[in-house]
Amino acid sequence: MAIEKKLIEEARKIGGYRTKEEATPLAEEDAAHRNRLRILSAFGTIDFDPGYDYKVERKKEA
Repeated sequence: MAIEKKLIEEARKIGGYRTKEEATPLAEEDAAHRNRLRILSAFGTIDFDPGYDYKVERKKEA
């Protein structure tokens, strides 16, 4: 997984780590956490269509 250098450096400073290798797991965890928050913020914003049938749509693509 490619992690931005800026994010790793920030994780290194926050965690008090001496090397980037020590901080990488913290940076990965932070990126995953931010993604989960982004996904959670989408709940309730997408309308549910009770008539939608994904199987019918899948056949249209083939």
